[in-house]
Amino acid sequence: MGLVLQNQLGNNGGEDPQAAMAKKLATLKPPIFVGKEDPLLLENWLRDFDKLFTATGTPEAQKVDQATFYLREDADTWWESQGPIVRAQENFNWNAFKVAIKDRFFPEHIRRQKYNEFTRFNQGGTMSVQEYAQKFNELARFCPNVVPDERAKAQKFEDGLAFRIQTRPSSFVEKLGLKPSILCQTFITIPSGEVVPCSSLYQDIPITILGSDLPADLIQFDLPDFDVILGMDWLAKYRARIECHTQKVSLRGPKGNRISYQGIVSKPGVSIVSAMSFKTYIRKGYPYICAM
Repeated sequence: MGLVLQNQLGNNGGEDPQAAMAKKLATLKPPIFVGKEDPLLLENWLRDFDKLFTATGTPEAQKVDQATFYLREDADTWWESQGPIVRAQENFNWNAFKVAIKDRFFPEHIRRQKYNEFTRFNQGGTMSVQEYAQKFNELARFCPNVVPDERAKAQKFEDGLAFRIQTRPSSFVEKLGLKPSILCQTFITIPSGEVVPCSSLYQDIPITILGSDLPADLIQFDLPDFDVILGMDWLAKYRARIECHTQKVSLRGPKGNRISYQGIVSKPGVSIVSAMSFKTYIRKGYPYICAM
């Protein structure tokens, strides 16, 4: 089939639909798979072709022939010898091909290795949170039975974090007795540049301003000196207007009512002290400015 497609790629007639699709895919420079027993390489190759087939609208009946044209070395040898046997399976299609090639190049002993590695995997003392997350997601792809859904994945991720990160205080959450609505897995870069993990989402938490409730979805993470940060999504939702020079924020409530909040503005002025205090300051050697 590889030779047939190669001939079709050189055919300028453009009448054969399979040849036209082969040319279309070739312009996108599909990846080559040489057949190494590396599950990450294989998964990436299959995922790339899934995306290519979606982007080009490749018919289901053509997918296997188009993809196997890009097999080389051990992978090409395997398909040449085993292809006829695999094709003879009942209801053979692209998904059946993916199962067959995984059985060959992601064998059971490597699956066990990945499973054992993932079940014992944690951040340890040398990895950053970003490095831990990257490796965690890589291993999770090969162990869907360990993390069958996002909740299980988030819990496994949090369990593997270094103890110093797991035990950071969450006084605001504890003070209000909040319970997470959803367990998630995401990261936030704080002003210091540190990337911190977030695993809990609290939905529809009421933010009360002047008697009006303005619910917010809050993601929990540790940041000293602040209990809640209301971001652009929340401000946009309530059509915020910010007047920096007067330190005033105006919001539109859920019922359409206008809510305005103004901070305390400190106005510069001249400090006035008594003559007795003034003498004390001079005696202590304080610098001064005096207007007569």
